[in-house]
Amino acid sequence: NDAVENTIECGVHNIDSITGRIVLVDPTKGLRKFEFDNVLPDESSQNSIYESCVKRILCDFMNGINGTCLVYGQTGSGKTFTMFGPCNNNESLKLTTNFQNQGIIPRACTEIFESIQFRKKCLNFDIDMRISVSYVEIYGNEITDLLKGGSLCGNNKASSQRFVMNGAAEVSVRDMTDISEVLRVGEAQIRKSKTAMNERSSRAHSLFIIRLQQSRESTGVTVTSKLFLADLGGSEQTKKSKIEVGRSNHLESLKRRTLGDIWPEFEIEHDEEKKEDDEEEAEFSTGFVQSNRMKEAVLINLGLMSLKMCVEALSLGRPHVPYVNSK
Repeated sequence: NDAVENTIECGVHNIDSITGRIVLVDPTKGLRKFEFDNVLPDESSQNSIYESCVKRILCDFMNGINGTCLVYGQTGSGKTFTMFGPCNNNESLKLTTNFQNQGIIPRACTEIFESIQFRKKCLNFDIDMRISVSYVEIYGNEITDLLKGGSLCGNNKASSQRFVMNGAAEVSVRDMTDISEVLRVGEAQIRKSKTAMNERSSRAHSLFIIRLQQSRESTGVTVTSKLFLADLGGSEQTKKSKIEVGRSNHLESLKRRTLGDIWPEFEIEHDEEKKEDDEEEAEFSTGFVQSNRMKEAVLINLGLMSLKMCVEALSLGRPHVPYVNSK
């Protein structure tokens, strides 16, 4: 009885937002303490997250310095909610009229346009400011343009990166109405699916890039800055998400190549069976072969591991940073 009473459950036991410390119990390593620049408790508002994590980055961005904000964590932990805001009817993300619930991206865009208007009205500078955005998704080695029907940005990883970074995927925006439309169009193309841990789990990494170009006619000087806002796919344990098995595109392709000309007849004969499989896949991906959900989880976890290795190398000052390992 004494042993049972003295047992400490695994998980987070203390969050100190003043000192930035978290104390937790790991099932294999026991009691552990972590220190961060800032720690926010569970009941934190969207505004407090934005003010403490994004505000300074946005100020630098407005002054010509590039910045990045990314959300990272387990699937179902609220990354997409933090970045975009609430979801309407689990179908599409829209800019909510309630500003208190808006996420990082709509808040940042609102503040950018307000800052531009302030500078035009109150500062006696002949500066021309232009805003453009791009919205892409990273799925393994593929980078797709969410604002162009999900089309590939290039034939390989290198060309895709050049396509995005050179601004070929950008569209001009003038106000929050344009931003709302961009988010609506992009959301319709994002890969998402239901798992046991998340009703609408993102199955890839999405990246929203804001580009600000400031030009002064009297001097001919042009300053360009970019703000990268990344909604990373969530790390997950396959047993909890129940994605070990289900429909596989690879297996379907093998069937088509093997059956050849008789594939259409075979497909008609097994139409009812496929409908049942589709219903099962919508309900946590159950079946008898490795599923597309499993492939997506592997790609997401590999990408997050590569990110961890890069961050670790930068923080420790190592001479080599493994950027090319990223997927």
